[in-house]
Amino acid sequence: SFDGLSPAVAAPHARRIAGQAAALLHPRTVVGIAGGALTAAVARAVGVRFDASSPVAATAESQAGQAGSTPVLTVVTNDLAVAGELVRRPGLKVVTTGGVLAPHSMTLSGPLAGLLLQGVSLDTAVIAADAVDPDFGVTAADELDADGCALMIARARQVIVVVRSADLDGSAFARVCGTERVGVLVTDSGIAPATAERFANRGVRVVAA
Repeated sequence: SFDGLSPAVAAPHARRIAGQAAALLHPRTVVGIAGGALTAAVARAVGVRFDASSPVAATAESQAGQAGSTPVLTVVTNDLAVAGELVRRPGLKVVTTGGVLAPHSMTLSGPLAGLLLQGVSLDTAVIAADAVDPDFGVTAADELDADGCALMIARARQVIVVVRSADLDGSAFARVCGTERVGVLVTDSGIAPATAERFANRGVRVVAA
């Protein structure tokens, strides 16, 4: 359920984007979640998919043959709203980065966050971007959010970026990373075919939810 989220985050396109991003994640991996407004929807979708009572979690436990020994999913985040959403889900391990709390966004940033991230390895980073351009790359409206996202990306083997189609072909204030670091772009069906082709030409897999 997406009850309790803001109208923008609970909108159908946001739910579809978040659900598709969650479907790309694999059990028993380490996932970083950071970024803008869509992080709340991503956290909710990840929690639903990997809750200990879900079929995905049950299958993972059966394959592992040792129920309860390791988390179904480990999530590293600098967003306290994400942590609060996921810590309630049995079977998930939640790690927060530490750092200075920004009251407007409830995210953690600064040197302390970087110290923790230097000591972890992420299988996947899921980044909720404020804007993405095939040429300029991924950007955020806030420089502290951009820094947190960049730290996550630096520790990740794979990068999934989630963004509304309305926020493509443009840029926000602070650069997060170049397009070459993006493995998968998850957006809604409003993406223009020409834009999808430009991303594909740069080696980015585009998923329109």
